[in-house]
Amino acid sequence: MRKLYILCLIACVFAIHSFGQSVMDPNDTVVNYNSNTPPTQPAWGKIGKWVRTPRVSWNTNEYKCYIYKGAAFRLHFPKSYNPTANDGKKYPMLVFFHGLGEAGNIYDNEYQLYHGGNVFQAAVDNGKFDGYVLCMQSDGFWGSNQYQDIAEIIDYMVANNKLDPFAVSDNGLSAGGAGTWEMMFSHPSYIASAVPMSSISTNYTAQSVIDEVKFTPIWDIQGGQDGSPAPYTAHIVRDAMLAAGANFTYKEFTTLGHGTWDSTWLLPDFWPYLLRAYSSNPWPLTGRTQFCPGDNINVTIGVAPGYQAYQWRYNNNPINGANTNNIHATQTGTYDVRVERNGIWSDWSKKPVQIIVQAATPTPPIQVAGTMSTAIPAADGKNYVNLQVSGNGNYTGYTWKKVGSDSVYGTDAILKVTQPGYYVVAADQQFSCSSLYSAAFKVINAKGPNAPSAVKSLTANALSNTQVQL
Repeated sequence: MRKLYILCLIACVFAIHSFGQSVMDPNDTVVNYNSNTPPTQPAWGKIGKWVRTPRVSWNTNEYKCYIYKGAAFRLHFPKSYNPTANDGKKYPMLVFFHGLGEAGNIYDNEYQLYHGGNVFQAAVDNGKFDGYVLCMQSDGFWGSNQYQDIAEIIDYMVANNKLDPFAVSDNGLSAGGAGTWEMMFSHPSYIASAVPMSSISTNYTAQSVIDEVKFTPIWDIQGGQDGSPAPYTAHIVRDAMLAAGANFTYKEFTTLGHGTWDSTWLLPDFWPYLLRAYSSNPWPLTGRTQFCPGDNINVTIGVAPGYQAYQWRYNNNPINGANTNNIHATQTGTYDVRVERNGIWSDWSKKPVQIIVQAATPTPPIQVAGTMSTAIPAADGKNYVNLQVSGNGNYTGYTWKKVGSDSVYGTDAILKVTQPGYYVVAADQQFSCSSLYSAAFKVINAKGPNAPSAVKSLTANALSNTQVQL
């Protein structure tokens, strides 16, 4: 019995530390479809190896061919993925939805790679995105059955292919942009971030829809010359999302029409955006985390709905009764959360929310705008001087005053000064506390006492093309 017990113990330990035997392997051979010997689909509910019909001009062999419930798809494996290594790695994944123009039957299984496939492959191969890329082939518009199929493929890969269940993002173009939105709506706990391109609807302004996705990072891409959807439509949704405090970023390529995708994939932050996404990273509505002394702190912080369980912490201590997808923060400190899906808990937030009280904002020094004189009237006859704040701060308001007076002389970025004296300014930034006033800047009275004598008998000698001796 002792020997039997030891054998069982060894078997159990091995089972715990080993991974499931997946039907999907980076060494799988890519097979071309032959109509004379069509392949047989696997049993319903099982993933099987599949075929392709070459449709693009580049070699797609790195995308392995599979099928699930009658839906063909291609899968690119992470660069460092080793199916047999017990390395503890978990990989992110990009789920890509192609457009209507790339639709194809199940034997095609390649046209979904027409836009983006080579871009994604290069990003994985060069180390920008050490993760999976899953591209399903649709025969037309996307629908609920396909979203469910993708969710089930994700579950399978979590169990068998080291997929991180909390680091899956989706991206799609045109009709596939709609798929990107709808996948997030139908399975909010499966999508850590979304980048829809050239697809948006005023239906997304419904409060019930916004409440479903307002804590999920969304980066919407729009062409400024697009007619369907028009920028006007995108602006309506953008404004509704931002009014609700959603984690919503908007990018409009003003000179582009419907084809925004190639430019999107060239954005420096595209891949970092996907890599930052993690389901337990909370979002404070409106993004505000900094408050001024005396402010009433009351911030709603949340993650996507739909998980089986939630656990929140404040300064690394569990919050009693905080077991829903959002909490209300009323004091400074660090708030983080973890979520559970299918019996698997995420890590605690990789990027917690830190609520802080900030000090007043120091205003940079005042400087003259351009090359104007600090004295008035100036030698060129101007009886004024324009003052501005130095640097390129993102200021939301200005308060200009003259030392010795409580009157406000101006509230714009530039102050036109017509009287000599000392001037100060307070420049405020978004969510900042009231600014401290700058150091005083002196505008000189050129006709004041002790003025220097006027220049007499001035001669000028040319020393070179760029130098003059006075």
